[in-house]
Amino acid sequence: MRIITDSASDITQEEALKYNIDVIPLSVSFNGVAYKDGVDITKVEFYNKLIESPEIPKTSMISSFVFEEYFDKYKDEEVIYIGLSSKLSNSYNQALIAAKEKNNVYTVDSLNVAMGQRVLVEYAIRLRDKNIEAKEIVKLLNDNKGRTEVIALLDTLDYLQKGNQQLTDSI
Repeated sequence: MRIITDSASDITQEEALKYNIDVIPLSVSFNGVAYKDGVDITKVEFYNKLIESPEIPKTSMISSFVFEEYFDKYKDEEVIYIGLSSKLSNSYNQALIAAKEKNNVYTVDSLNVAMGQRVLVEYAIRLRDKNIEAKEIVKLLNDNKGRTEVIALLDTLDYLQKGNQQLTDSI
């Protein structure tokens, strides 16, 4: 069984190797230069660019084509994809499109991001390592995902103000 998530879970590529999972990088761009999250840009570099850049970064969803490539790598085993909340990105819907014709792929909308998403992925890993079947893992994830909440503390409101200003300017 293969567990796949995306980089919004804050699981690094090194941790992915350790956990024997895949982490699909989201795309983020600063001033027109695109980076694959966790591959071309580290978290430290991201936050440094966030401080230095006059604009907030733009993100792109993962395409159904990219999901299909990942799912096809594991066509001989069951796959569970645990994705960034569908309320924050269209990536999860793209995963659904890619999984539609595949009987071995299960998708779980984490309804979360960062640590909240990561907790679900780590839960799935523990269940997989106990040899729980994929359908049961998906059921347990869906039954328990509502119990996870993320609380964010902000050092500054500068980035919210930048984002609000960019939104206002585009209207």
